[in-house]
Amino acid sequence: MDLETGAIVAAEMYGADQVDVATLRPSLEVARENVDAARAATKSDAKDDDDDAPPPASPTGDARPTIEVVADKGYHKVELLLELGRANYRTYIPVPEQKGQRRFTDKGGMLAREAFHHNRARVRRTKGKKLQRLRGERIERTFALACETGAHRRVRLRGRDNVRKRYLAHVAALNLGLVMRTLSVTERRGRRRTPRSRPLPRHCSCSSRRS
Repeated sequence: MDLETGAIVAAEMYGADQVDVATLRPSLEVARENVDAARAATKSDAKDDDDDAPPPASPTGDARPTIEVVADKGYHKVELLLELGRANYRTYIPVPEQKGQRRFTDKGGMLAREAFHHNRARVRRTKGKKLQRLRGERIERTFALACETGAHRRVRLRGRDNVRKRYLAHVAALNLGLVMRTLSVTERRGRRRTPRSRPLPRHCSCSSRRS
């Protein structure tokens, strides 16, 4: 889920025998592909109908943009933090309590140690605490609405493909509701800013504001 907009960018299903740590990286890759596809579709729709040559393609060796990942402590694993860091992901995952001294010799050595301490430092900052509050406010509420209110904890369908189709349709409906609410709020704000009864003066100064 995108914490800025509240839209669900990936809705994958995994077997009950797979732990959360093993499913985080595939879900992130699917979310990145979906966001890139949406951006490409938006750019293609915004192009003018002219005969200009397309812009040159970027080199294949360019690094991917960094994406910030916010998750609960159930997804914390030193090897996973190191793997996500190498794949251009910036993690904000709380560290679970552990008795004794942590050892990184069998988890990647010094690189794993640095990834662990960098992640813990980011979580303890003001931005990390804010992102964790947003996670509890948006992610937990949205998936509680999808799974509890939407009755997706238990479904009466046979086959994982059929369950996945129903889940994707349900998530698409949630995203559609988010789009409709955003459009309605924008329309109401536009009506308030430009009332019909008062004509605009000849000389005025306008300022744009993003919300």
